[in-house]
Amino acid sequence: MKAFKDDEPDKGEKIRLVSAPLSESAAAESTVRAFLEKRRMMQETLGIQLLQAVYDFDHARMDKLLEEGAPVNYQDKETLATAVHFAAAAGDRVALLRLLKTNECDLLVKDRRGRLPATLATIGGADAAAARLLSHLQRKQAIERGVDFSFLRYQV
Repeated sequence: MKAFKDDEPDKGEKIRLVSAPLSESAAAESTVRAFLEKRRMMQETLGIQLLQAVYDFDHARMDKLLEEGAPVNYQDKETLATAVHFAAAAGDRVALLRLLKTNECDLLVKDRRGRLPATLATIGGADAAAARLLSHLQRKQAIERGVDFSFLRYQV
């Protein structure tokens, strides 16, 4: 074979492309990325299923999904609502209390229209007790995070 890459190979000589084997760190990084992508997809699937269970008032399925680690704060792609938003809007106290019991709910998440769960409990579910509870917990989360909660004053 010729010494320079511009040189043409001899007629009988075959050009062989050799791919270098992945280094251990590159292989490990690839494995980690695949694992994280698979986990993200699984969490997204569980999140969608949790939203559907709350929407369908299917408390048994909701409990099973929560035990499997479904993300409580998963937001619907279209409405940006979480499971707490759905439960509050529907006036489903059972679902709402089960979700709150996980201590993972972010009650300061707004849906696409800028509404908090307490607002939906007042408007959609017309459940004053749930609205008061959610309003109280929203204020508590805001204080814990150091967020100015004056915007919550007119939510309920």
